[in-house]
Amino acid sequence: MRRTSMAATMMSLGVATLASATPIGTLDIAGLGDAQLHLQLIDFGPGIGLGPSPLVVTGADGSFASVALGSTGTIADYLDVGAGTSDSFVVVPSTSPRFVFDVQVITYGDAPSCAVPPAVGESCWASPSQSPLLMTQHADGVEVAFGVAGTVTDLLDGSTAPYKGLFTLNFARERLDTVPELLAGISPSSRNAVTSSWSAQLTVVPESETATLLGVAMVGVAVGRRRRRPSSASRRHTPSVTSAR
Repeated sequence: MRRTSMAATMMSLGVATLASATPIGTLDIAGLGDAQLHLQLIDFGPGIGLGPSPLVVTGADGSFASVALGSTGTIADYLDVGAGTSDSFVVVPSTSPRFVFDVQVITYGDAPSCAVPPAVGESCWASPSQSPLLMTQHADGVEVAFGVAGTVTDLLDGSTAPYKGLFTLNFARERLDTVPELLAGISPSSRNAVTSSWSAQLTVVPESETATLLGVAMVGVAVGRRRRRPSSASRRHTPSVTSAR
């Protein structure tokens, strides 16, 4: 009788553990429209100010394998890379949402300033005082990348887990095939939008790694904000970019 009771108890504990398991795995996504890039602002498009932007799931494993490849989702229309936070940043799938990714910080790249244009195969940091965009010079264009870190929530059971993400945009077109040309196109003085397709990989990470990641990211954010001039104009990213399009 005691053995039966113990077996039942162990089984119930196992079921409870499975039910409350935190999300694990990797989710790959890509835009269904081009993103519009500014030094401190990314509009994931399409359109201007039309609410969440559409995306498609291109890969998934672990907990995210429950989301079928080809499923659509949404991404917040704007990401202010200067502010570094966004609630309900990525939601998948669009119908009957299961996973919600919030952004808590934008992670800063480890590279020298783009004040000295990089050679082919090298990278530079767009603006240490304003932007975390990491730019890599390729023979046929420029790759722009930035990292995010935050929390993913499984709406099925309310469980959460820390994650990190890497977003990439590729520019390979006339007049935008070098870092200086691309920087000129997205500088605060430029009134032109620079567009590109985009993709991202969001990966759940261990708690210990997240603590280190967020610590480094917050140092980068603090340094960037401390170096900015405290003018009201520097905070009005959206109107300046939107009015130009």
